[in-house]
Amino acid sequence: NYSAQSKSLVLENVKKILKTQKKLPTTYYGKKALIIGGSRGLGLLTTQILLNSGMNITATYFNNLDYLYLLKKKNITKLKIKKLNILKDKFFDKFLKEYSNYDYIFNFSSCRIKKTHNKIDKIYLDKLLSYYLTPLKVIRKNFKVFKKPIKIFNPSTIYLNDKNSLFKEYNISKKQSENFCKKSNILSKINFFSYRLNVFDTDQHYAIYDKKIKNNFKVYLSILKNFLKWKK
Repeated sequence: NYSAQSKSLVLENVKKILKTQKKLPTTYYGKKALIIGGSRGLGLLTTQILLNSGMNITATYFNNLDYLYLLKKKNITKLKIKKLNILKDKFFDKFLKEYSNYDYIFNFSSCRIKKTHNKIDKIYLDKLLSYYLTPLKVIRKNFKVFKKPIKIFNPSTIYLNDKNSLFKEYNISKKQSENFCKKSNILSKINFFSYRLNVFDTDQHYAIYDKKIKNNFKVYLSILKNFLKWKK
């Protein structure tokens, strides 16, 4: 008979924090933005850029608060932090009614993106839709509560340009959100914008994207500038 003892070291997952001091060429003092999922990834990057540009931000989080808390120390009056479970429609509905005085809303709510298998995973697809499409539906449903015309930023990625993509559920959910934005722009107070962004080195992507990712801040700043300056 043999007996054995094993001691293993489990390394903690390293959070990929995108930090920047970059700002937009135009200042946005007095403008207000709600950033859903503003605690990590592109949501956090956007929070930093808009704060650097003078905007007042409400950034939501669910699990990750650390870096937002550090940003709050440097932006005491310009940054509000709110916990939000985007998967609970009624709570999000109430949240929008309470915080309705925005110029812009950014929907960066997301979960870990994984590669698809041969068949569509219906459960996983429904989960993705709850992050990417449902929040947009709640915003449109509440369009009457907004006190001024509002613009919605709906990001996706260049994964959608790949016809042989291994991310079928992701592609379906994002294309549905893009189509929803196009159909929703008939409402006078809300304008939805969809952008297919370059891949950034974030928590959501690093485990499934084989190539080394080079974050292109210059292109992203240009996209933000065009979105913020657009007028009917």
